[in-house]
Amino acid sequence: MVILSPGPINGAALNLAVGVFGVSILAMPSAFLGVGVVGGIAIITGVGILTVVSIYFLSVAMEALSLYSYEGLSRRLLGPWSVRAARWMLFMFNFGDCVSYLIAGGRLLEPLHALIARSLAGTSSSAAQWLAAKMLGVEDPALLWTVAYWVLVLLPLSFVRRVTVLERLSGLAVCALLYIVGAVVYRYWVPLEGGLKIAPVFSDPVPLLDALAASINGIAEDRAALASRVVRGFLSVPVIMFAFDCQALIFQLYTSLEQPHRSVDSMLKVTTRAIGAAWAVYITIGVFGYLTLGDATPDNILRAYDASQDPVFAAAYAMFLVPATVAFALVLFPVRDVVFEMLEDSGWVSPSVRVRYSAQHDHFIPNKIDQMSPTTEDSQDTEDRPMMPDPTVADDRRIHRAVSGTLSFLCLAVAIIAPRLDVVFALLGGMCSSGLCFVFPAAFRLRLGYEAKIPITDGSGTQRIAWSMVLVGVFAAVYGTAAGILEATRQ
Repeated sequence: MVILSPGPINGAALNLAVGVFGVSILAMPSAFLGVGVVGGIAIITGVGILTVVSIYFLSVAMEALSLYSYEGLSRRLLGPWSVRAARWMLFMFNFGDCVSYLIAGGRLLEPLHALIARSLAGTSSSAAQWLAAKMLGVEDPALLWTVAYWVLVLLPLSFVRRVTVLERLSGLAVCALLYIVGAVVYRYWVPLEGGLKIAPVFSDPVPLLDALAASINGIAEDRAALASRVVRGFLSVPVIMFAFDCQALIFQLYTSLEQPHRSVDSMLKVTTRAIGAAWAVYITIGVFGYLTLGDATPDNILRAYDASQDPVFAAAYAMFLVPATVAFALVLFPVRDVVFEMLEDSGWVSPSVRVRYSAQHDHFIPNKIDQMSPTTEDSQDTEDRPMMPDPTVADDRRIHRAVSGTLSFLCLAVAIIAPRLDVVFALLGGMCSSGLCFVFPAAFRLRLGYEAKIPITDGSGTQRIAWSMVLVGVFAAVYGTAAGILEATRQ
């Protein structure tokens, strides 16, 4: 099966697709409720195109300068001040994503708690009945399943050293996402009596711009309902604007490509396949989820379906753990890279740790090969000597395990102690995501042009596109932060 046996391009595209989807796929029907079907398709299409262009700009910068991180490109093109900003944006945004995936996993498993307990209670085994009684007596099933999910699944995956290891899991994750989308479409055409927790509500649609005009002109009979629709539309736009956030993974994926596939053209193929798949999936689940429930569409589409009554969605609940799990492991890579960079700058670890386990974990970066490989004369002199183990390898592995385990545990601690801290990360995400996804890639491309390494005034409109992306990024930061504050105050 091709999807489970990917080549270098398809494998990278699978990993990127899983990094794109995340938990935002479940919020698409709610976003379509807020902005309408036409508005949702238009915003998704525009943001998808901008995402492809921004990744193209990052790939051009990487190929031109042989630098494979936001920090490296920022230091070379934008100056030292931008390095610190890029690091903290990367850390806060991606760490917040990891916490969100962990919290989502616990909440997805919670509805299955009673179902599993009842199934065990119905067996003739005394051990199963004892376990069922214990499960039914748990006061906080979400906490139980969050801890179990982290211990049994996420913690082991936190120590993965190569992004290519996750390619087959990414194939399974994409299959799981396609199943969930198919389940939503299937239940639209073949509804199950008693399968919905929420009764559908349909009313005459009021587009967001019409609602704003009516509110201003005072022609709405029910201003409260109209104001609620306006607010819902305002909050829905950032869900779609930040649905394609994946630029932090590009450096890991670019360096994971073997030669001769490591190039701008190959990365463009990876990006268009992943973003194209995400575009189709987002529109499909957004449209059919919204058409199924209408004005009653919840923030998480899975919450509308009763897993205890509908076996199709009982499987969907369980299957979404696969993409959430793979996305956690993928997003942990850039978080770990930032920590390695900071530890190296502080003198706590040697550069060999970052070279082995950072964005260049699959292949040494070019300027490190000559420093870490023996010369021809040295190779001839040591040809007959027995190979001795490199003592730094064991030390670097221990540091890698310590950093990975600590970051993973911090995600669990935040998820347990302050589960509503994901609102804070959402606020920071509006600012950090727009900077990483739009402002930094455009700034890199502009600086490359000003330094005359790659012209931007060749008639292709590159300069105008880059400046437009900067403006979009600034707008997205302000809009996303404002929407996050409004959402936090409503909760």
